[in-house]
Amino acid sequence: MKVEIVFSPSNDNKESYSEIEKKLDKNEIKPNFLFLFLTAGTWKNYNSYTALLKDKFPDTQMLGCIVEGYSAEDVIWTRGVAIMLAEFEGDVKVFTANEKTSIETIHKLSEKVGGGWDSILLMFPAFYFPSKLGFVKFFINDKRYYRMFNKKKKLEDKHKILDKYSENLYSKKMVYPIDYFLRVLSEKTGKSTPIIGMNLMPLEAASNTPIILANYEDMKNGAAVMCFKGETNVAFSDVFPERGNSFEEMESIVKEYFQVPEEVK
Repeated sequence: MKVEIVFSPSNDNKESYSEIEKKLDKNEIKPNFLFLFLTAGTWKNYNSYTALLKDKFPDTQMLGCIVEGYSAEDVIWTRGVAIMLAEFEGDVKVFTANEKTSIETIHKLSEKVGGGWDSILLMFPAFYFPSKLGFVKFFINDKRYYRMFNKKKKLEDKHKILDKYSENLYSKKMVYPIDYFLRVLSEKTGKSTPIIGMNLMPLEAASNTPIILANYEDMKNGAAVMCFKGETNVAFSDVFPERGNSFEEMESIVKEYFQVPEEVK
């Protein structure tokens, strides 16, 4: 796979756009997929970069999002914009979904992906900041559920309030349940395909963020995946040596990992 990184560390839109455009003109590969990474200083101008990339690579599969920083030429930058162009020998395809609720979106996207892929990159909002009016409604609703929760004395009643609160967040697509999303996608793809999940959070309290871009379109509070068919090198490591198949097994592993574990309710 041939890869080229094009970037500009400038937060000035005209300057960074001009630099990116010149570097893209000198590009020597024919990418069949690309990633667009925007920082806090450039994400509000994402439309100009997606338009530029779509004009130059109309048939290239594309994903993009906001990041805190990126590494280029042995330097870590927290400003500007970076683009990764890749010429992949296998097949690559982007799928998207944006249904009425986050749960429906999860299942719809998983159905579109199906099986037969060798690796998958998934982008979805772990928490989505809606419009200003939407956030006001969320804040008022949040306070209402909090009062209802505190009034309940029995544990099972408190659980019911939390279940209703979660359903409310899912219905407005403000929250995507991370484990549930990965589990559904894994089951639909045969449980053997490596899945890289980018569960995104807003970098600042701005309306309609985080931004997820898929094939040059803003997915709003939807989700997107890029699927690869062909030889890929996907590696995974964890702070723990292994994972249990149940809560009890995981509890036993954690107790053995720490010297002085303490149990709390």
